[in-house]
Amino acid sequence: MSNILLDSSKSLQNQNIKNVLTVTEQEILKEMALGRTTKEIASHRHVSAHTIMTHRKNIFRKIEVNNIHEATKYAMRSGIVDMAEYYI
Repeated sequence: MSNILLDSSKSLQNQNIKNVLTVTEQEILKEMALGRTTKEIASHRHVSAHTIMTHRKNIFRKIEVNNIHEATKYAMRSGIVDMAEYYI
C-alpha cells in the first residue's frame, strides 16, 4: 500500500512541476532536450528564432536553470521527456 502512496505523491509532484511551464513551454523544452536547435524548433513551429529564444529564456527562468544540460535533466525528472525518447 505504501508503494501506491509513493507513486501517487510522485505523480502529484510531477504534475506540479509541469504546471510551472505552459503547454507551449513544455513542448519547446521537450524539443530542446531532444537536441533540436533554436532554428529547427522555430521552423517546425512556424515562428521566428527570436520567439523561441524568448520562450527558452522564460523556461530557464521558471525552472531556475542556467543551461540546456540542466534543463534536459529537469525535463527528464518531470516526465516531459520520456527516457525512451531521449538519446545521446
